[in-house]
Amino acid sequence: MVVPLEGKEGMDGRDRGGVGTGQQHLATAGQGYKEKADAQHGIELVQKSGTDDKLKYEFTEDTKKEHRWHLKAANGQIVAASSEGYKAKADAEKAVAHIKAAAAKTEVVDVKE
Repeated sequence: MVVPLEGKEGMDGRDRGGVGTGQQHLATAGQGYKEKADAQHGIELVQKSGTDDKLKYEFTEDTKKEHRWHLKAANGQIVAASSEGYKAKADAEKAVAHIKAAAAKTEVVDVKE
């Protein structure tokens, strides 16, 4: 199964990345990027997240008591974050496991909205 890592332009004109399964959008870029090359670098970091010890997934609980995750680069910047809250922390952990397993093998697709 191909899980596209999408390069999208946001409403603010900045490039953003995302990871989806075709049925569910699992992650979005932690920030908007002014340059497409910077967005592509963010996608590359997500692709490496299963093997690079300098990249850390962190789990939080939001105000609705839903569990979320974000991926931090070595410099402390959030490069990806969950696009939804999960009722159980285990479900957020499953989403991260899916991204770690699939991201390195995925096709990068440039999507214009």
